[in-house]
Amino acid sequence: VGMRKCLDNILLLRDTMLKFGLIRCFTHCMNIIGIEGNFHRDYATPTAEEAKGVMLETLKQIGEI
Repeated sequence: VGMRKCLDNILLLRDTMLKFGLIRCFTHCMNIIGIEGNFHRDYATPTAEEAKGVMLETLKQIGEI
């Protein structure tokens, strides 16, 4: 994979995460790839089911899972 494709993947993931809440989605992505924990504030609202599905598909699309 070329550097341009890697950058495009990073930007796609970032932009997707920003749509639903960056840190909340970061937590969900880390959990998907097997890193357990809560990386957002304790009082943050839970990640919406729609966001979970979109993040899963985005991670698949960019080849992370």
